[in-house]
Amino acid sequence: MTIKRPRSITLASSVNTKELGKLNVTGTQEDAIVACLKTLSDGYITP
Repeated sequence: MTIKRPRSITLASSVNTKELGKLNVTGTQEDAIVACLKTLSDGYITP
C-alpha cells in the first residue's frame, strides 16, 4: 500500500510578512493580552 503525502508548502510562501506583528494595540492592551495568556496552563509542572 502506498500512502500519498500532501504537496508540501514552504513556510516562507505562506507567511504574510507585510502585516506580521502589526497588531495596532496600545501598551495597556498588550499588557492585558500578556496577563490573559499567563493564566493559560495545560497543568504541566517542570520536574
